[in-house]
Amino acid sequence: MSKAVMNVDSSDVEPLLRMNDAERRLRVHRHTVRKLMGEGKLRFVRIGREFRFKREWIEALIEESPRAKRRR
Repeated sequence: MSKAVMNVDSSDVEPLLRMNDAERRLRVHRHTVRKLMGEGKLRFVRIGREFRFKREWIEALIEESPRAKRRR
């Protein structure tokens, strides 16, 4: 068997955040993060048994929140 090798410039790769990072950024409990995922309000990718998030997905959810809209 041959293995595929990709040349990726690490400066182009955005790190994915873990569940605990999402909890802290959103200031909610893990159950709330999973509820938002289930409702389709928070995008995620699954890597093995773990969920990961792009920072921009979390920021987009924060911007859509009623609290953020009141501040404008």
